[in-house]
Amino acid sequence: MREQYPDVRITGLMAPPKGFESNDRALDEITETLLSAKPDIVYVALGFPKQEELALHLAAELPSTWFVGVGISFSFVAGEVQRAPQWMQAAGLEWVHRLVQEPRRLFRRYVVDGLPFAARMFAHALRSRIGKRA
Repeated sequence: MREQYPDVRITGLMAPPKGFESNDRALDEITETLLSAKPDIVYVALGFPKQEELALHLAAELPSTWFVGVGISFSFVAGEVQRAPQWMQAAGLEWVHRLVQEPRRLFRRYVVDGLPFAARMFAHALRSRIGKRA
């Protein structure tokens, strides 16, 4: 980032411990660190739904800060995790590639929770379109 944007001011990096989301002390430490850094933008790379929940928690304390959930993006950029082939990305199937790479970690998120949610969203969109035509 500094190579492309030499004037960027990176005020810190934090990797919270596993289970931080249910540890008040860990959450307080994250909040205090950010309050002292006074960032304009915080990139939260924890994955869904942890990053969204943390951003909601922190937004009350840092109302002028932008929180951007970036999921696994930093791992892609750093070359730690392989991206799906271009055709899978274009078809919206990168999640399948990720599932094959990490089935234990991602099965519940993508299959048990994700697919029913996607089906409900699709059904809602379909009902909305049919309702507009009627």
